[in-house]
Amino acid sequence: MEEHPGFIKGWLMLLKGKLGQE
Repeated sequence: MEEHPGFIKGWLMLLKGKLGQE
């Protein structure tokens, strides 16, 4: 899998959102 800045940024944002919701 190729690591794209956009993909990683979106993934990090999702992770942050999940952590913030908990």
